[in-house]
Amino acid sequence: MAGPDFFDALGEIAEICPYSEGHYGISQIENEELYLKTSKFESSDALLESARSFYYAKGYEIIIRSSKPNKNMILQCSRGGSYRDALGIKDNRKKKTVSVLIGCPFRIEGKRSNGSWIFKLHNLNHNHEPATDMSWNSSFRWFSSDEKQTIKEMTLAGIPPRQILASLRQQNPNLPAISRTIYNFKK
Repeated sequence: MAGPDFFDALGEIAEICPYSEGHYGISQIENEELYLKTSKFESSDALLESARSFYYAKGYEIIIRSSKPNKNMILQCSRGGSYRDALGIKDNRKKKTVSVLIGCPFRIEGKRSNGSWIFKLHNLNHNHEPATDMSWNSSFRWFSSDEKQTIKEMTLAGIPPRQILASLRQQNPNLPAISRTIYNFKK
């Protein structure tokens, strides 16, 4: 899951990604394979944040499939895999449920090599279109530190969450939060 400072990292993407085109940002990177093959990072966290930022801009969420500390981490699309009925109650449910897992084959690996972290490519293909609105996924609905402070101040002033959200959206029209995100933050 993306941490609370995830969107702060997106704002500094030009520093993370050596191929960003100045003010155009990471969405201008056309050669994904070149970016992945030539990027080097000091830590696994930096590699993960860079991969998440890069693929967020393209409309995909990247998650950690597995990892071995200080050795490697396998990253995959959040839509990879398939639903497993661990409790065996699939047919006895009262409420119909769905899964976002559709077996997306996308997979890359972050490996430690000669003191730095690099990408190893496994499969760069997705079997679905990129999302046009990332607010469906709660891991992208974090607030920056300034937004958190604004929410705290407005909550203390007695302003309801929908008005807080409207105010935040005036400052940042691309804010992927929903009203439920404000309620959850206030808990």
